[in-house]
Amino acid sequence: MGLAPFPSDGLLTEAHRHLDRLVRLPSWSLAADDATACAHAVADLFGEVADEVSLVPVADLEVVDDRGEVGRRPLGPVVRAVRRPRAPRRVLLVGHYDTVFGPSSGFTAPFVDGPVVRGPGVVDAKGGLVVAWLGLLGFEADPDPELGWELLVVGDEEIGSPGSSELLASAARGAEVGLGYEPSMPDGSLAGARPGSLNLAHVVRGRAAHAGREHHLGRNAVVAAARLVAALADLSDPPALLTNPGMVSGGAATNIVPDLAVVRSNARPVDPEAEAEFLDALTEIEIVVGSDGITVERHVTSHRPPKPLTGAYRHLLDATVAVAGELGMATRWVASGGVCDGNVLAGAGLVNVDNLGPVGGDLHQTTEYLDPDSLGPRARLTTELLRRVADRTLAAPS
Repeated sequence: MGLAPFPSDGLLTEAHRHLDRLVRLPSWSLAADDATACAHAVADLFGEVADEVSLVPVADLEVVDDRGEVGRRPLGPVVRAVRRPRAPRRVLLVGHYDTVFGPSSGFTAPFVDGPVVRGPGVVDAKGGLVVAWLGLLGFEADPDPELGWELLVVGDEEIGSPGSSELLASAARGAEVGLGYEPSMPDGSLAGARPGSLNLAHVVRGRAAHAGREHHLGRNAVVAAARLVAALADLSDPPALLTNPGMVSGGAATNIVPDLAVVRSNARPVDPEAEAEFLDALTEIEIVVGSDGITVERHVTSHRPPKPLTGAYRHLLDATVAVAGELGMATRWVASGGVCDGNVLAGAGLVNVDNLGPVGGDLHQTTEYLDPDSLGPRARLTTELLRRVADRTLAAPS
């Protein structure tokens, strides 16, 4: 198979313009209006290469506040782009346009800093969207009519994809291979196994009372929350499970027995078995803590299933590394403690490699950077992967 030169200098210049435009658009996950404006820009970008582009609304985010009350916040839509929707075979590509940077971050525009470009989302993951766009253009220069593709770009990935996970999972069930555009590791490596992630909010309620005169009538929610925190921490059992009780709020004054506390935590199980064991243990803890006038209410605010290194997944990773090698890109795959929408695809049964985006680093920091020289090679990798899927020389074993 010949490896045609791609992308051209002209296309790379256009790619940099698109990246600059996307990064200048604020798209914090929890700012729905900004996110929607960015989604329209993403739709415009992929409208150049897709047959159909649409914005798909998602369910509101469930939010548990420090009073234990459940509210809703709107989220940005999913951008859906499709090429050859009636083709008998399909590849699913996924990315995200939201960032972790809210208005108070002060990190608002891209700028060149020596050999790198810095900016909010420049590599995580707006740079990945530009890589996907370039790679799709390369494939569409000589497409296979038997292979269609669907691209989903979500606006809530950075908060666990609570609104978009159902759409991602549904699309995954109809595809044969998944390609994701999270950034590569700083050395260009691909991510292998990923743990799952559950974000939890426990609302602990007791009974208020005067801390002196009627102390005996109170039921201290803060003390119960402390027991919950300690028990959660004790469940941590690396590498099978990591637990992190991260935030606790509760109480109003020191002369009142507190009747409310909220515990927020994260758990990262390495595989489905570890996740099931964690949930069983958590139920037991909630029963023990929630006694003698105390109630414990669990809210799962986001969930991504584990992405273990199955035989089919290892095969796809090895094949991707081999294709990269043919293109002169020395890379490898390594386990990652992070999670992404590749977890959601894997949980739905779709084998996928999920960080085909550009090289960069300092994710979630105001020093986030992208190596602009990586855009072309990573785009060419996408083009070649799609070609290999089309001619059936790249496929995960069934």
